[in-house]
Amino acid sequence: MESTRTIAALSSAAGVGAIAVIRLSGPQAFSIVEKCIDSGRAFRDSPARHVKLYRFICPSSGKPVDQITAVKFFGPNSFTGEDMVELFCHGGEIVVEKVLSVLIGEGAYPARRGEFARRGFCNNKFDLMHAEAFLGMIESRSGKEYESSLEALMGTSAGRLVGWRERVKALLRDVDASIEFPEEDDVRKSSSRYIERIVEIRKEIEMEVEARGKSHIIEKGIIIPIVGVANAGKSSLFNMLVGYERSIVHWQEGTTRDGVGEEVHIGGERVTILDTAGLRDTDDPVEKLGIRKTIEYVSKAAQVIWVTPANSPMTHIEESLILEKAMGKIAVVISKKDLAEGAEKAEMCGEKKIPFIRSCLIDKGARDALVDFVAEVVKSRIGSLETSSLIRTKRHEIIAKRIIEELKGGEKAVAEGEEILAASLRRVLADFGELVGDTTNEDILDSIFSRFCIGK
Repeated sequence: MESTRTIAALSSAAGVGAIAVIRLSGPQAFSIVEKCIDSGRAFRDSPARHVKLYRFICPSSGKPVDQITAVKFFGPNSFTGEDMVELFCHGGEIVVEKVLSVLIGEGAYPARRGEFARRGFCNNKFDLMHAEAFLGMIESRSGKEYESSLEALMGTSAGRLVGWRERVKALLRDVDASIEFPEEDDVRKSSSRYIERIVEIRKEIEMEVEARGKSHIIEKGIIIPIVGVANAGKSSLFNMLVGYERSIVHWQEGTTRDGVGEEVHIGGERVTILDTAGLRDTDDPVEKLGIRKTIEYVSKAAQVIWVTPANSPMTHIEESLILEKAMGKIAVVISKKDLAEGAEKAEMCGEKKIPFIRSCLIDKGARDALVDFVAEVVKSRIGSLETSSLIRTKRHEIIAKRIIEELKGGEKAVAEGEEILAASLRRVLADFGELVGDTTNEDILDSIFSRFCIGK
């Protein structure tokens, strides 16, 4: 990465808006902006973090481009650790294009994806886990993901990571002292506690990895499939929840062949509701594929809404593919209550402590009650999920599991000799270094920062 270049990019979302933010960073950031302001001296003399209104011009023609505000950040006291300027112009696409074009014409280079954040990381403004927390907040698809990323960015999770690392360092110091001074009584006494200290650290890390495993189902957004037998009313419920006729509703069975999805806000969360193929025995190969997909949705879903008609008994397919595979994350809508009470199904839900509601899905007046029911179910289910603010990505998980295995090896190494234990603990410290970015190679940095937007 050429950090001697001054880079520029749009940092706010692309599209039309009241204001757009353009960021420049690098050794020429101040001089380039100064040339593009009709009263360049006023900008040059302005103090750091001072907001002032300027007229932005094209230096080659002298023609005005926009009226902007600009803020200077002197390195190292900036996001990137370099001299940096943030320009606030009007948010029209043409305005942004013209302002950027002028800046690039005066010597700035278009920024690559994540280049601002990468420069901040390279200049020790934050470690790699904090950089990933920025990305996590930007990409959050649920309140849980946002909370986890926010905690990683601003909370105590980084302190716990530092604490583990320091405890391993302290343990290694004791082991090295025992190797250096084997006759000392206090050193011999401390060696009896090596395993206890290693196990304590390992179990704490294992708890974080376990929490990470439980949060996989919301990592890329909360998916809630509506499942049940054919012609149970799944599409009607789906249309009610999304607020318009998104799925085809027909009396004939097998109308829905594949999952139809729509994002909605329910229970304070952004979720994807899926209308799925009805579960039934069929010889139709296309319908069979749809049913197989429905089963896959059930296994991966954070929550499952099971629609079952009140006027028919439970089928073996419902019992084997829903009750057995999705127990613990089911909520039941007993449909067609205008045709029957569905007492047996309601009793079954009560016995198994499954939340349920009875409804007539062709009654538009039932929508509010159904939405409230689903919202409460989502809020309860997602709120109960344990997530980790430390082990939040696949990269974190791989390294954390490696640390756990090294610590297990350290437990065995106590009996094999202190030199072997010391070597194992040094590998653990190297893994911690990779976790925070002390020893991460360029390929891994490329893979992380390439996921950032251009202006971050």
